[in-house]
Amino acid sequence: MRRRSLLAAPALVGLGAGRALAQAPVRGGVLTSVISPEPTVLTTALSTALAVTVVAPKMFDGLFVYDWDFRPQPGLATSLELAADGLSARIVLRNGVKWHDGKPFTSADVAFTATEVWRKLHPRLRGLLANLEAAETPDATTVVLRFSKPSPALWGNLMGYEAGVLPRHIYEGTDIANNPANLHPVGTGPFRFAEWSRGEFIALERNPDYWDAGRPHLDRVIFRVIPDGAARSAAIERGEVLLGTYNPVPLNDVARLRTLPQLEVETRGYEMANDVGWIELNLDNRYLSNVKVRQAVNMAFDRNFIARNVWFGLAQPAVG
Repeated sequence: MRRRSLLAAPALVGLGAGRALAQAPVRGGVLTSVISPEPTVLTTALSTALAVTVVAPKMFDGLFVYDWDFRPQPGLATSLELAADGLSARIVLRNGVKWHDGKPFTSADVAFTATEVWRKLHPRLRGLLANLEAAETPDATTVVLRFSKPSPALWGNLMGYEAGVLPRHIYEGTDIANNPANLHPVGTGPFRFAEWSRGEFIALERNPDYWDAGRPHLDRVIFRVIPDGAARSAAIERGEVLLGTYNPVPLNDVARLRTLPQLEVETRGYEMANDVGWIELNLDNRYLSNVKVRQAVNMAFDRNFIARNVWFGLAQPAVG
């Protein structure tokens, strides 16, 4: 079981138990992870806060997954045919997928999610879907999206992390933003919701009917809520939790923890997030409105020094 979490720039880092990295996956077991802050909901259709994106994609699949070169691979969808003019896309869905409550997953779920959830409520997709005019369902496994203008950026964002598909039979005709299923999700993903003890943990259990036969390998995943950074460091060091993502410990602890033989620090995998920190200048200020002053400010910052010292070597200076 490879436990890995990730970094883009600046300073996204994960810690995990590292002794089993060379072993083949083994069926069974419980993975305990640490999470902070505690999520507000458990679906990225309504919130893309980091804590939500850690938990929700274990329960919700996207239409596609993306490889290390950002190429789409089959998820709930098996193929995508984009019209030459970019104004329509034909998406063929996987057969035999079930929701966690046993209901069949169909094109109606995708059409409903795209038009009623992503386009209206999603923090980011409602911008990418601004040109969506209709979602047609010629059959149970086909969705045709029609656009008023081409929307090429959309096709890089249809993963569970960003665009989990919601069940129409649970959300249709309800106040979607306040539906109880946002806190007790019903998805199609590898894990099913089991329990949420507020302030303590979120527990997921293996989905025995998952469409990807033989997966997941784990029986349960437990996300422990530990608000204090020092307490998270101690829990990881003692082996009370086996995985932490998105900077689970204070950055000044990373150098010490990465020397421990039972832990691994991983800085790959957030390339799609491309986290960037910057300083914004008020152009209404009479001095900062002068481009030469702004260029001087830029020249005055030693970004290499900041990356080495403020971010403890866990960031790279931006170049654009």
